[in-house]
Amino acid sequence: MVDKPEMDLSKDDHFIDPDALNQVPDEQYQLIVEKPTLKPTLPAALIAKTIQAVQDEPAHEPIIQQQHGIEESDDKPENPPGLDDEGTLLQGEVQVRELIKKGYDLFLVVGVEGSGKTQLLDSFERHIQNAALSSFEKSDDGIRVDPTSPNTIKYLSINSTLIKTNKAAFIDAAGENFSGLYPQQGKIIAIKDVKLPKLVLPKLCGLILVIELDAYWMNTKPNQIKIVTWILTVFRWLIKDGCYDPKSPFSLRQTIYDSVNKMEGAKTRLDIPVQVLFSKADKLHKFSIPGYKNKLYPRQDSPFFLAYHHLPGLHHALLGHANYFRYDFVHSIVTNSKSIDEEEPCGVELSFQWLLNHRGKRSPRTVQLIEQQKRIDSLLFWRRYRWRDKSKLRA
Repeated sequence: MVDKPEMDLSKDDHFIDPDALNQVPDEQYQLIVEKPTLKPTLPAALIAKTIQAVQDEPAHEPIIQQQHGIEESDDKPENPPGLDDEGTLLQGEVQVRELIKKGYDLFLVVGVEGSGKTQLLDSFERHIQNAALSSFEKSDDGIRVDPTSPNTIKYLSINSTLIKTNKAAFIDAAGENFSGLYPQQGKIIAIKDVKLPKLVLPKLCGLILVIELDAYWMNTKPNQIKIVTWILTVFRWLIKDGCYDPKSPFSLRQTIYDSVNKMEGAKTRLDIPVQVLFSKADKLHKFSIPGYKNKLYPRQDSPFFLAYHHLPGLHHALLGHANYFRYDFVHSIVTNSKSIDEEEPCGVELSFQWLLNHRGKRSPRTVQLIEQQKRIDSLLFWRRYRWRDKSKLRA
């Protein structure tokens, strides 16, 4: 990621201004790398562990452990006859390589099929063309974003004053490329399945995780969080290790797990910013979260505290894998007279500004901002409870 002379986070109400950050101890957290489970829900004991992820004063960094009780196989994958380790050519792969040669910063949009990735970029592109977003304009190298199909890559390239090179491209790959990378029953991943992450890695400057919470909680897309957190695991392995011997007696999946489980400390985590977007948030208006007595109001509620209290697996994975991350709602996905969305794509411009304007290692880590905010809130009795009470979701 290109370093920026300054970063404006004053518009982000989820954390304090980083300029006010005092020196904070290098907090470390225990990470349990979640192996794909064959059951629809996680054991209550594991969920309870994830809630313990953020602690005020951890004494030391515990050893990373694997989750037990998951069926595991050490069988090595074998490529079909005539197929090399790189697999088949993805539609749009040549164009992405051209963007890399031209020096574009790449931001990969990650999400399962139908989660709203293409709709998100289509909305963003439409507002750029209408000059509604002040910091962005469309690049001549761009391909119009259309719905993607398996093994295809589309992208939206833009010019922005927020980045030094003035050139960035948001990579929109089919959701099947991500769900197909997730190992599950009957599925053994091979090097060819990691082709998309390896393709964008040389110029990867950020990740956008798109999660449709309505479908997640309604159990129509229950594996969304498992898949996007697995993608984080894969990128962490690629960036910090990436070594796999085809002659190894262990599968690629086991190799990735073993490698990541040995990683300790902030230096082994992803230094690229990770933006989590809860898509189609107009569907979440007055939505009843399972186990939550009150209604959800995306326009008023904090996406951070929503994840902190009600998506502990996602939040814990981000603490373990990424040094810089942020949550936001995205409202303007489907535009019609019955939706609650606004004319502007609420959450999109600020989220993309945060991604493009991020100054990398010169920024305080998100965990430091969280701990500093907790210390501030502890002095205000009406705000300290939002860290313990799941009903307190207001920003």
